[in-house]
Amino acid sequence: MRRANLVKWADRVLAALETCLEEHAHVAGAEFTVADILMTTVLRQARRAGLLAKYPRCEAYRRACEARPAWARTVAAYEARLGAEPGAVERAAEAR
Repeated sequence: MRRANLVKWADRVLAALETCLEEHAHVAGAEFTVADILMTTVLRQARRAGLLAKYPRCEAYRRACEARPAWARTVAAYEARLGAEPGAVERAAEAR
C-alpha cells in the first residue's frame, strides 16, 4: 500500500513538472543551475522505478541535463569523493 501511495504522489509531482517543462527549459529559471542537477538526480530514480514513461518532457529534460558538461563534472566529482573508478555511477545506474 505504501508504494501505491508513493506512486500516486510521484505522479502528481511529475505531472506538474511535465506542465512546467512545456514553457520552461529549466526548473529554476532561464539558465541551467544546481536545481537542474538535483532534479536530474530525482528523475533518474523515477526512471529506475518505471515512473517516467508517461512523462515524455520529463524524460527528455533528464536526458538533456545528463548530456551537459556540468552533469559530467558533478558525476566525476562524486566518483572521486567516493574513490570510485570513472564510470562507476553510470554502470550502477544501468545495473538496476
